[in-house]
Amino acid sequence: MMKLVSKILLSLLCLTLLGAAQTKTDDSTSRYTKKLPAIDKVELQKVSGIMQISKIEATKVLTGKEAQTIATLWREQSYGGTGAACHDPAYAIKFYSQGKAILYVSVCFACQNVGFIEPDLNNHLGFKARSKKGQELLRAFQEAFPDPNAEKKK
Repeated sequence: MMKLVSKILLSLLCLTLLGAAQTKTDDSTSRYTKKLPAIDKVELQKVSGIMQISKIEATKVLTGKEAQTIATLWREQSYGGTGAACHDPAYAIKFYSQGKAILYVSVCFACQNVGFIEPDLNNHLGFKARSKKGQELLRAFQEAFPDPNAEKKK
């Protein structure tokens, strides 16, 4: 009987945690994702570090149409949940509005999540990195920071 009660309690705990992890984008994050305000500049970064950015390896600043393309692509991502917990950032992105940074996030395509740096929302938000739009965002980073070893791999 005790084993059965333990299994039920463990199952309820897992379901509770799973439900919390699957929370959809709420108002605190939607204003930085689907409802990102008008921007005038985007800064793409190639970064390294586990769980947080330890080094910015390269930066590319985009303005005008290029910046708008990235902002539109950002708004079109499918957000929700938390993604995997490891978050090995490879890239980061800053969005500027009226010359002021309004959003800075690390993006992990392996973990399928973004980590909020500024504003510090103290969480990660999952996104469908393997979807068509997710892959378009990945290509934008790859085009900004080509792999110097790509020719050697062919």
